[in-house]
Amino acid sequence: MEVRLDAAGMATSMADGDILHVISIVSKYQKTVTLRGNTANPGRFAWHQGMRLSDLIPDKESLLTRDYWWKRVSLGFPAPEFQPLPALSALRQPTNPIDLPLQQSLMARRQANTQQTTNAAQGQNQSQNQSQTRQPDDTTAYYWDNSQGAYSTDSYPPLNNQMPNTANTSAANQQGGTENAQQRQTGPRGSESALAETDNETPEQINPQAERRTVVRITSPDIDWSYAVIERMDTESLKTTLVSFDLGKLVLQHDASQDLELQPGDVVSVFSQSDIHVPIAEQTGFIRLEGEFVHSGTYSVHSGETLRSLVERAGGLTPNAYLYGSVFTRESTRVIQQRRMDETVQRMILQMQRGTLAVATSGTAQDVSGAAAAQASIQGLITQLQLVRATGRVVFAFKPDSKGTEIIPDISLENGDTFMIPSVPSTVNAVGAIFNQNSFLYRPEVRLGSYLQLAGGPNSDADKKHMFVVRANGAVVSKESVKSAWGDEFLNLRLNPGDTIVVPDKSIKPSNLRTFMNVSQFLAQLTFSAAAATAVF
Repeated sequence: MEVRLDAAGMATSMADGDILHVISIVSKYQKTVTLRGNTANPGRFAWHQGMRLSDLIPDKESLLTRDYWWKRVSLGFPAPEFQPLPALSALRQPTNPIDLPLQQSLMARRQANTQQTTNAAQGQNQSQNQSQTRQPDDTTAYYWDNSQGAYSTDSYPPLNNQMPNTANTSAANQQGGTENAQQRQTGPRGSESALAETDNETPEQINPQAERRTVVRITSPDIDWSYAVIERMDTESLKTTLVSFDLGKLVLQHDASQDLELQPGDVVSVFSQSDIHVPIAEQTGFIRLEGEFVHSGTYSVHSGETLRSLVERAGGLTPNAYLYGSVFTRESTRVIQQRRMDETVQRMILQMQRGTLAVATSGTAQDVSGAAAAQASIQGLITQLQLVRATGRVVFAFKPDSKGTEIIPDISLENGDTFMIPSVPSTVNAVGAIFNQNSFLYRPEVRLGSYLQLAGGPNSDADKKHMFVVRANGAVVSKESVKSAWGDEFLNLRLNPGDTIVVPDKSIKPSNLRTFMNVSQFLAQLTFSAAAATAVF
């Protein structure tokens, strides 16, 4: 039976075993409309008869979000600067009670840094600790870190030109240079292509501490003026429908046809360009031009403007511009490249698991032991590959003697694109499994083989059959691609300024692993026998 919770219902008698279920109120707002999305004050507002969109969105200022204004205000904050403070001995005796919390905080940070240094030094030689570990003392100064809102010593230059301990490395510096540092961690035994890419790194990427203090970027996504929508539910059929309208015509042009009447329960959604991908002509884009431009800087893209026209608007190129070594990067391309790289690593992991399973089920005990060692080596390689980050570089078909803006591709631009044109380099690089990884002075008459001789040539770990060259424009020329009936043309290859010779390491195949282990054991036994014979005579 149903009972109303009024005076009569409350007088209803109860019997042993009855169950009373009190139903909660339905979460329903009556005579309200909801505004959400890219607006200054999203929320729920009272509805009244004849209410229209212009009552909810009266002007364009009501579409500027609080996050937009907060980021604009943050641009005026000062960059972290060094501010010396009194020595620790002076902090032990506070003269002003108001400064006591700050001094206690500084003392705590000093003790924490000391404890980190002690933990990092455990297990090391005492003499190494004295030469490599920076111990805090009373002369250590502090600076104000605006990003953390506190005083810090993490990024302060180390005393006596010593290298700072890793435990005291600034978190901000670690975050700012993580991706580029991960690329460099692969080393010559990891990814030679990653080594070749380091030639195109900016000084800020090579030295993360030298971060840009002033970067022009879109702080908040712009409004999608072409589309907004009203979500409305039919009270009769309870069916939800969408009623779209042109936000730009409503707010900017005050078009009466777009000023729709609202109904109770309507939900009005205003979108930004990050919510819905708008056409290129409507996108807001900031493009960065760096290097040999007459007026390098960050430019906003006009409607229908292309890369070539933007370069012409920036004054064109300087006489020292090296178009062949230019680097054009795009964020959307970087995302696709990273996805493909991750898929490749996943396939390698699957192949490794299949190979290990096949050896474990059909191989001998020695094969299983060798497979486990090979798996550990491959796992280390996979770990290094997972650290490599995509650059988003788009290769342009420039020639070494390309000049002028008329040969720059007439492609459309996207927000975040970067076009960097260096000056003509004077070196050629050689990396990988060679005796001397170095850069050598470029000479037009010198061929690839001569540069390898200057580097000492390939070492015993080199895979001479798979050497390749990374051109300054990003293209790759492998040794297999220049084979001919007249002999090895790879060593006679003509190089260009900024090119990089890459000599990869040999890879031990699973089928040759057992032979390799047997030969290694034989050579070890032969060495021990020779050593014993020498000792006897």
